[in-house]
Order: sequence, then structure tokens, then C-alpha cells
Amino acid sequence: MGCLCAKDKDVEESSVPQQVPARDLDFLMRATSFPEETIVEWYNFFILQCPSGQMNKEQFVIIYELLFPKSNAKDFCNHCFKTFDRDNSGYIDYSEFLQALNLYTSQSVDDKLAWTFQFYDVDGNGRIEREELEMAIEMMMTMRGETGEAGETAQQIADRIFRNMDVNNDGYLSEEEFMQGCMTDKKLFQLLVR
Repeated sequence: MGCLCAKDKDVEESSVPQQVPARDLDFLMRATSFPEETIVEWYNFFILQCPSGQMNKEQFVIIYELLFPKSNAKDFCNHCFKTFDRDNSGYIDYSEFLQALNLYTSQSVDDKLAWTFQFYDVDGNGRIEREELEMAIEMMMTMRGETGEAGETAQQIADRIFRNMDVNNDGYLSEEEFMQGCMTDKKLFQLLVR
């Protein structure tokens, strides 16, 4: 497999393990649940694919398709990229990549829900509007090649979710409403978080 993120097409693959900068290693040991060995393995994968130390949106799609080859992931990845690019630089660095991977693969329900809330909160304003939810559900359905129960559309699913979760009927879901709704309704949890 060639280097996917290299700016210079002539960059050669190296099987020599790279050192995670000590400052990054210390931070990632505290900020993720990954052991040091896993952090180093993912760092070597990331640097092999992205020798510049940064990946843009197109490169992210390529790597995601390598890791999940059966998905139809382009729109999903473009949206995920925004969630992962915490500093809005247009690139994901290794630290952002590993922190996102940690949340995505977390066993903690609270961590999964927090990441999922950020994913659905497209504009990052701390709440999920109906249009954001509908768009995200549509992307997920397309990526998975699925339809809703009994042929429900993304709009119908979003409407159903809002009826169940928007407790104060203010037209958006707060993080608290989202998390509480997912925790009390296992069917919604499966639909939104898996």
C-alpha cells in the first residue's frame, strides 16, 4: 500500500517504526484509553500514510475506505472529517485522529453518546436541529445501504426522534435531551449510535 497523504508522490514507504513525539505521547496517554503500544502502532500507520503529519478531507476518505471497505462512505467521511478536525484547520493531525478514533471505538456509552452528539451537531452550536439530524440520518442510511423501518425516510425518522427526545418542544435537541433520549430508548440508541 502506498503513502496516501504524501505531498511528494516519490516518498517511499518505511517499515522503520517512527517515534511518537514525547509531548504527544504523554498527552495521548492521558486523553485516550489506548495503551502506549497502540498509540505507537497507530502513529506509525498514520505517518506511513501521511508523512507530512496531516491529512486532508480527501485523504481521510481514502483511509476510511481502507479500514471499512464495504461502506459507501464519501458523504459520511466528509461529515466525520468536520467532527474530527477540532481546530478547523482543514487538516487532521495525528492527535486529532487518535482522539477521534478513541471516541469512535470507546466502550463507554457516555463517550459514544458525546461523540455521536458532536457528529449530529453539524454546525457545532451545541444543539441538534431537525435538519442536521435528517441530513446525518440520510448519510448513515446511504453509507450502510439501508432504509428505515417499514420504508421510513430520513425525514420521518428525524420527526419520530424529535417527538421522542425534544422534551421541552423548543425545536432542537440539547446534549442532555439527546443523551437522556438515547439512554432511555434502546431502539433509538441502536439507530443513532451504532
